[in-house]
Amino acid sequence: MDYPDTVVQQLFLQARDLAREQRASFLDAKCKDRPERRRQIEELLKEYDRRDRPASETLWESATLVQAESLEIQPWGLEHGCVEP
Repeated sequence: MDYPDTVVQQLFLQARDLAREQRASFLDAKCKDRPERRRQIEELLKEYDRRDRPASETLWESATLVQAESLEIQPWGLEHGCVEP
C-alpha cells in the first residue's frame, strides 16, 4: 500500500477513535464524492482492527505459529523437530 496523504491520515485517525458502528456514517459524510479516499481509509481501519486484538489472541496465534514452524516432515511421518524418533 502507498503512503496515505495527509487528509487520509487525518480522517483515518478520526474514524479510528469512533465506535466501529459509527465509522460507516462518518465515512459517508467525509468521503461522499471520494470513493478512492474512502477505500484507503477502510483499508487502514481494517489493518488497525486486525492488529488491535486482545493480547491473549495474539499470544495464542504466536504460540501456534512457533509450534507449526518447529514441525518437520520425516521419512516416517510428521514429527516434532526436537524429538528424536
